[in-house]
Amino acid sequence: MGDKRRRRGPGEGSIFRRADGYWVGQVEAGRTTAGKRRKAAVVRRRRADVVEALDELRRRATGGVVPDRTHTVATFLDWWLAEVAATQVSPSSLAEYAKRVRRVTPHVGHVKLARLSTAHVQQLANRLAERYPRSPKTRSTTLDTLRQALRWATQAGMIVRNPADGIHGPRTPVATIDDTLEAAEAHAVLAHAMADAPELYGLVWLALTYGMRLGELLDLRWADVDLAAGELHVRRSKTAAGVRTLPLIAEAVDVLRAHRARATVVALDGRVFPTGTGGRRSPQRTRDDWSDLLAAAGVEHRCRNCGSADRCSSHVRRFHAGRHTAATLLLERDVPLEVVSAILGHSSIGITADTYARVRNDLKRRALSRMGGRR
Repeated sequence: MGDKRRRRGPGEGSIFRRADGYWVGQVEAGRTTAGKRRKAAVVRRRRADVVEALDELRRRATGGVVPDRTHTVATFLDWWLAEVAATQVSPSSLAEYAKRVRRVTPHVGHVKLARLSTAHVQQLANRLAERYPRSPKTRSTTLDTLRQALRWATQAGMIVRNPADGIHGPRTPVATIDDTLEAAEAHAVLAHAMADAPELYGLVWLALTYGMRLGELLDLRWADVDLAAGELHVRRSKTAAGVRTLPLIAEAVDVLRAHRARATVVALDGRVFPTGTGGRRSPQRTRDDWSDLLAAAGVEHRCRNCGSADRCSSHVRRFHAGRHTAATLLLERDVPLEVVSAILGHSSIGITADTYARVRNDLKRRALSRMGGRR
């Protein structure tokens, strides 16, 4: 009788022995994301081990948490992007999420979602560290997106726990500002923009003077610009909230008026810096245009923080260098830190202090050197 299928009570699952002698236990495990019924199964050499494992599966099923053995990590992440993330974030953020997922799947995409372990995620973190040794932010955001997707799977009862919670990845250090442009370099870039790409002059000027992010500039609309009142309303591209209002200095008003008068294309949605056909500019194309301007101005990348004379990159400075440049120039003019923080739109003054601590230390060192020279 021991070799025959044994039926249990309703909802208690079943246990039977296969032809190869192994014992199998099955329990109803709800439905898949497609609505199909699914069963969770355990296979053990001894029946007693199956009974114990099946009881645990049944308890999880009662609580609505049974591992989903139908998905691999890759198929689950694809489904999560299309059905969950797409309903919660902007198209540009969704594209960024998809980019991060593409860094994950070559390493753990083949693993069954239910079998994904902390060890798998640790191995992923190690491979990312090898692939992106100079970009802790890339590694950290990739792991954050995986953790976010797995958190949803945990809450939905597809997995018992989030294996990425045990891996925090590389700690993102205080932002380096080795790509900051000096005042003379910023003026050279603006001069070449006016001469070679006048349609970009206003965008570059705002980046270098107001420290606006690339997404904020590409999403800026004329409705956000009040030239009469001298105000600029900057909206974060990732969220509808977080609008900050900045005063337009006289030069800013002149730059924006000249940009509007120079425009030959009417933007389809009122954008200040549209494409030649009136649509939203591509972030990557804008970064390429920025690199071309810096190259034309003779501005190359120089590492200032590591103490080495060797270049850490063969590329010209990234677009975000404009934001660092604006902050650095403001601090060098003794603008209070809280004012710099408000202009940049940091969520707290602490972020500004941490990010630009090196700049402030350099300013202190310069001041103390001047004091020492008076002796």
